[in-house]
Formats: sequence, structure tokens, C-alpha cells
Amino acid sequence: IILPDRKTLSNEILGDAIKDFDNMMLEKLALDRTGVTLSFDGWTNVREQKLMGTVLMSSEGQPYIWKAVDISSERAITVEVMSKIEEMISEIDKLEIPLLSIVTDSAPTYNAAKKRLRVQYRAIVFLPCFAHQINLCVREIFKVSSNLKTTSEQALKIAAYFKNTNNKYFIGQLQDIQKEIYGKYIQPVVPGDTRWNSYFNCCASINSTKNALRSLAAKFKPSTRRRTSKDPLEIS
Repeated sequence: IILPDRKTLSNEILGDAIKDFDNMMLEKLALDRTGVTLSFDGWTNVREQKLMGTVLMSSEGQPYIWKAVDISSERAITVEVMSKIEEMISEIDKLEIPLLSIVTDSAPTYNAAKKRLRVQYRAIVFLPCFAHQINLCVREIFKVSSNLKTTSEQALKIAAYFKNTNNKYFIGQLQDIQKEIYGKYIQPVVPGDTRWNSYFNCCASINSTKNALRSLAAKFKPSTRRRTSKDPLEIS
């Protein structure tokens, strides 16, 4: 048996597998009697390209990745956003997939586009992204409460410190204490602005290893007592 090389795998075999999956996906979505939900969002990759990813969600809650397109040359203005959404609506209609709703984030351009398009496409429900709304609500709460803001800033500093490879010694010390207390390692999570729940996960990770952090702080707590002339001189 001769196994295919990586070129054959990445080109022919993978290409055929993608086509088969896409055909299966489109067939299933076309048979969805209730209707599917179109959701999309943009991000910037490591090459600084602006991409838009689209997902089609069945009425049973099964997500299908539809496609990702490069929108680097397009401006994020209401007219162009409307044109892009209408283009996707038209393409879904040609595929004979029943479209029930469209979900986008709450950026001003998308909000303006939704307000105009919902008049033109009355059979489609235009909704904001729930996760985005929750994220905005939590952000406002942190702005109002100085205690929460201070706590989140301190949690971020702790997580960033134990993520920095320049602090290998204290990272190792924390891991040793974690192993002794919990029987496992717990890595403090550094949050990211584009990752939902990442600030919650950051605080949760700090909270889950708080006893180990306290032990580490106590172990390396600097002495506040001044040395007197009678104290022996210690050289470490």
C-alpha cells in the first residue's frame, strides 16, 4: 500500500472531502423546514488581512461553517455592509435554503444596515449578537464599579506576569505549590478582547489558584524589619 504524499492529501483528497461535506451541508440546510440563521463576523489574521467568516445555523442548533472571504479592500461603511448582506441573502436564496434570521454584531455600521434591510426583507428577522450584547453590558458594569475595575486590572496583571517567560523562576515555584495543593497545574488565563468570556475566564483561573498564589506571596514576602547591628550577616 502506497500512502498519498502531503501534496495529494492537501490538494486532491482534502479538496474532494471539502466538496463532499459542502454538498452534504447544503442538502441538510435546504431541507430545514423551520429555516436557518445566518451569522457572520470579521477579524484580522496574522497577515493583517481583514476576513469575514460566515456560519449557517440550522433550526436544531447545528452550526455549519459556510465560508470566509477577504474583505481587506472593502470599507466598513453602511452601504457596503448592506451590499455584502444582500449578496449573501441572494446566494442563500439561489441555494434554495430557507433563511429565517440574520445575526450580526452591534457595530454602528451593522446596526444601520440592519435597520434599513429589515424594511426591505420583512420575512427575515435581524438580530444583534447575544454574546456581544452581554460583553457590552459587562463592560459598562465594570466602568461604573471602581472595585470591579480595580480587581479586573489586578487579575490581568497577575495573569500576564505568569504568562511572561522572563518570570520562569516564579512560574516554576507557583507550579510546584499548585502540584502540592491541587495535584495539578493551573495556568492563569490572559484575556483577549476578541474572545468571549475571556475576562471571566481570567478571573476564574486566578480564583481557582488563589491559595497557591497566597502561599507563593507568603514564601517570598520581603522582610519589612530593618537589620540591627546585633543581627548576623547572611549572604545568600
